[in-house]
Amino acid sequence: DEGKATDLLMEYLVNLGHEKIAMVGGFQKYKSTYDKRICYKSAVKRYGLKYCEDYVIECDYTIEAGYSEIKKLIKKKEVDFPTAIIAINDFAAAGMIQALNELSINIPKDASIVSYDNTYIADILIPKVTGISYSYTEYGCAIVSSAVNVLEGESVEGKKLLQPKLVEKCSAGPVSVK
Repeated sequence: DEGKATDLLMEYLVNLGHEKIAMVGGFQKYKSTYDKRICYKSAVKRYGLKYCEDYVIECDYTIEAGYSEIKKLIKKKEVDFPTAIIAINDFAAAGMIQALNELSINIPKDASIVSYDNTYIADILIPKVTGISYSYTEYGCAIVSSAVNVLEGESVEGKKLLQPKLVEKCSAGPVSVK
């Protein structure tokens, strides 16, 4: 449930005092990224935040893309750097953390990073990345069950949403007053 996942991240960041929240990574042509973006824009409006087109960045799902996009965003002098960034996945978050560390931007004091997926990557980064976790065991079982049912000529659900869960770690914190 990409919408619920994005709602969980936005609510978490807003409750920490963040108003300048970016969403970095992914391509809108993919349904999961499209759904996240739609929900992000809806949440920005719902929380009364100012929408900034420069905070919605389309790019690959890789470490290199996360790294380069954060570097580009920092160079935009006409845009305030966001206090929080939602990374499309843990790989992109890894690149963002590397870029911010190189620039001596403290995570989470100066910028919070959150992500989708909660893979092993989130646990080996410093700081460990707060993010959305899905039950991949449940996901795998649902796929196998559906495949078996189809092979046996039985009907299957058209769509089943996995319920996301926010896992708090160390990469997000309250907005620091400057």
